Amino acid sequence: PGRRAPLLVDEAAVASMRPGSVIVDMAAASGGNVAGTRPDEVITIGGVRIHGPTDLAARVGSDASRMYARNVLELVKRIVVDGAIVVDPGDAVVGPAIVGDPDTAPVDRQEGPADE
Repeated sequence: PGRRAPLLVDEAAVASMRPGSVIVDMAAASGGNVAGTRPDEVITIGGVRIHGPTDLAARVGSDASRMYARNVLELVKRIVVDGAIVVDPGDAVVGPAIVGDPDTAPVDRQEGPADE
């Protein structure tokens, strides 16, 4: 931190890549690990696209949250059928998501004043 990022991919390495290759330089904000990186720009050198995002962490958080929300929604859609909760242990998605089954899991009840 506070220093220039080391150059890990030099001009020769970029030149040796096939046209159409894509590099995302995650260190663009501190100078870049790839020769030719320009912060917040996408450049093309010899047919190789070099992305230099400086706000990658900020972008990933919202994408990850959106993906998680979509996955939870899809799981709920499989469990709620015509307004009723239907848990099918044989379902390829629902089955592995089951953590416990009240019909088969042992119940550890502690006797106490509430039971008297």
